[in-house]
Amino acid sequence: MRSERSGETTVRVLVVEDEKGLAESMRRGLVAEGFVVDVVHDGVSGLWAASEFSYDVAILDIMLPRLNGYDVLKHIRDRNIWTPKSDHRGPADCSTQPPD
Repeated sequence: MRSERSGETTVRVLVVEDEKGLAESMRRGLVAEGFVVDVVHDGVSGLWAASEFSYDVAILDIMLPRLNGYDVLKHIRDRNIWTPKSDHRGPADCSTQPPD
């Protein structure tokens, strides 16, 4: 959900990453660029956050505990929750399409 504060647009990002050091690095970098970031460390928590809050983008790790990134995305789509996403497999891998 984009919100206006002091004439600036705030972009909300959900990061779902089980490697806590990597997740923290991503969070710090995104916050430094002005994004509002929520981080969770497993697929079930990611699905809950995406269902409960509004995000402009979700960055999903694929190999997550409890529910993998593909299944999180499938459940998000099944619930008609629209959030552009990135399948986080590497720094250059970014997609706006669900997996085949």
